[in-house]
Parts: sequence; structure tokens; C-alpha cells
Amino acid sequence: ARLSWVVRTLAGDGAEASNGEAILRTRGYPVNVVDVTGAGDTFGGTLTWCLSRGQVFAEALDFAVAAASRSVTIHGPRGGKAGVEEVSAWRDAARPAVSGAIAARPV
Repeated sequence: ARLSWVVRTLAGDGAEASNGEAILRTRGYPVNVVDVTGAGDTFGGTLTWCLSRGQVFAEALDFAVAAASRSVTIHGPRGGKAGVEEVSAWRDAARPAVSGAIAARPV
């Protein structure tokens, strides 16, 4: 099987993905970091969940970054657990600070 995308997180700078033809980058959300425990799991789980529901890759990548960014603002590995509505509201409130969050460029 051929991999469709290779994804890497960039800590507070967001994430980027490549499919061999283009690199897609999503900026991070500005946060006051309390605890990074579980942020990678939150990112990976959220991205997988979004894609399993047919979400467009760029939107799924941004939502996963938002979920992980939100999760580091709360203490403990499960402190950042949230549903779609809560992450969506958090992302919408934070979005003005990251206008133009998604950018793509050729490899």
C-alpha cells in the first residue's frame, strides 16, 4: 500500500504534511502552555477521526492542530479531552490570531 500523506507536528508552529507532490502546512494556535502530555496523541487521534469521517485533508489537519493546541492549555493527559463542538468553538475563537492558517506549496 502507498502512503497518501506523511504528517509531522511542529509543536507550537502547527503541522505539515506531504503527499510527494505538495507540502501542506497549518499554523499553530497561540496558547499558554500548561502541560504538553497527550498533545501528540490528541493530534493523531483527532486527525484519524476527522479523516475517517471523510473530512477534507487540509481541514482535518487544521482541526487536529486546534485540538492539540487546546489540549496543552489544561493540566494532565486527559485534561484536554473535548468533543467536536468544544474544539470547534475554541478554534473559532482563536482563529483571528492565525488568519491564513492553511498554505500549500509544491514539493
